[in-house]
Amino acid sequence: MKNSKNKQTLEQRLNKIRAGVLGSNDGILTVVGVLFSTAAATSNNFLILVAGFSDLLSCAFSMAAGEYASVSAQREIERAVIKIEQRKIDRDKNYARKTIARNYISWGVNRETAYFIADELIQKHEIESLVSAKYTLKIGEYVNPWGAAFSSLISAALGGLFPLLAMLLLPS
Repeated sequence: MKNSKNKQTLEQRLNKIRAGVLGSNDGILTVVGVLFSTAAATSNNFLILVAGFSDLLSCAFSMAAGEYASVSAQREIERAVIKIEQRKIDRDKNYARKTIARNYISWGVNRETAYFIADELIQKHEIESLVSAKYTLKIGEYVNPWGAAFSSLISAALGGLFPLLAMLLLPS
């Protein structure tokens, strides 16, 4: 079941927020670090500003690339897990039933009810029910690496602007 382009899961929204927080934090800290270290080497405000702006750009793109790579890896792992679980289902016709029931039993559901729930779930959507119960994954609702990358890019750039603006607007 795929979600529409306008509706995002909580996990997808949290992933963008996480990337944004990390990006803004990195933008602020790296630009401040470059501004201070450049100011220690020269008193030329233009050179300090150029170094800070260069760092802001490289930080923003580096954060975006890192987020894209990280979230892409997570997405591929999620897809691989689903393939592995499908192979296990293909090898053992009771695998999904046992795994789902075990999951419900671990949540405190009695054995008979757990197997009843498992039977109901696998009758409708076996692989979807299995990966949902075992990993809380929903097939087709994978985290978006582009969303995390853009969130990190924008927030790192905005975060890095604060120390640059402070340098420009505050007196020497």
